Amino acid sequence: MEQTNAERIAHALRRLCLGALLGAAIVFAALPAQARDLVVYGEPTLKPVLVKLGGSWRAKGNSEVHVFVAPTDLSFEQVAREARCDVIFALAGPVTDAAQQRELFDADSKIAVFSNSLVLVGRAAPAGSADVKALLAGKRLTIANPDRDVAGSYGLKALRTAGVEVDPAGKGVTVAESAAGVLQMLADGNADVGIIYASDATANPQIHVLARLDAASYPPIAYVAAQAAHADDNSDSDGFLAFVTTPEAREVITAAGLTPAQTAAAQAQSGRSR
Repeated sequence: MEQTNAERIAHALRRLCLGALLGAAIVFAALPAQARDLVVYGEPTLKPVLVKLGGSWRAKGNSEVHVFVAPTDLSFEQVAREARCDVIFALAGPVTDAAQQRELFDADSKIAVFSNSLVLVGRAAPAGSADVKALLAGKRLTIANPDRDVAGSYGLKALRTAGVEVDPAGKGVTVAESAAGVLQMLADGNADVGIIYASDATANPQIHVLARLDAASYPPIAYVAAQAAHADDNSDSDGFLAFVTTPEAREVITAAGLTPAQTAAAQAQSGRSR
């Protein structure tokens, strides 16, 4: 039976649509899967730098980064409960070592990223001496809870090395729950001086750095980053971990008051060679 013009046109259109669909399928199959947004965990003091690193990563055409902060032990407990986390920035030490034993992150992906330091800050600008003992004389001091925050426990070590004996339960000393609580105590006028992380001081320019505590007087405050257990396979966690070691990322890290890991390692090597 001879086809009518309408039937021939319809048949041609069907072939054209089929060819277009087949071509689209080939194209989409060749394209890489769209990476999902990254979910990143970190210590509270790291929020500003992690947000800025996420912004730089996004500006390069990569996925968006969502940052959630909590002390390292609490972050790992969330990972243990299979909460969504792709990359975790954790405080190096016993808690992270225990998390590695529990396989809460991919040990092969773990990298050293940066280190922090402690500073003595106040509501008023420094005037004269940078001696810690002199700066504390007659001042109300606030510190982070030494049982919960290394800014508190390490801060006490640094003060004692500087010849200042501090009783956390004594008069003239207020113990805040965290380094963030120290900042709040200062802002509310409930203390004159406090000890916080250098990264917190950088993020809060309304307070004044009175002195940098001697880094040799307390253990290193170092952070590692790794792909978390149960990370989403469609998130580019490997790419983000690689990015945080780039010169561009190191500039962001330094501007946030932190010391990039390679720089810290070079300084340590230099100190040993003297």
